[in-house]
Amino acid sequence: MGSRPIAEAPGKLSCRSPRQIIRAFAFGILIAAVMRCSGEPRQAAVEIPAVRGEAFFLTHCASCHGPHGRGAALAASAKPPDFQSSAWQSSRTDEQILQAITHGKPGTAMLGWPMLSHQERSDLLAFIRSLRSGSEETRTNGGG
Repeated sequence: MGSRPIAEAPGKLSCRSPRQIIRAFAFGILIAAVMRCSGEPRQAAVEIPAVRGEAFFLTHCASCHGPHGRGAALAASAKPPDFQSSAWQSSRTDEQILQAITHGKPGTAMLGWPMLSHQERSDLLAFIRSLRSGSEETRTNGGG
């Protein structure tokens, strides 16, 4: 049994069965998907530090700091700071915020999170910084 040529003439394909056309199409899609994945990695939303930090913040911090970082009233303690305040943001260095995240604030209800990895604390810092008044995060969440 002889093999049939793929093309009858340069640039002109011979007739194929519908099954062969579907297989060729599926193979082309597979190749395109592999080529797309082998290119520069795309940054997924969960890979953005502020987004990862927001997930932790909403789960573990929002009960005291509020979902938008404005501070929730606590019966037993002073109100936490308003992370959206430009004055608060500009009066704290990243290192000071990381220290508070890691070790807490003595004399307040703010507990430390020393069990978090450096990356997790940095993600949390990125989210807190994204809350600064006028930032995209603040506008997206309605400001408070």
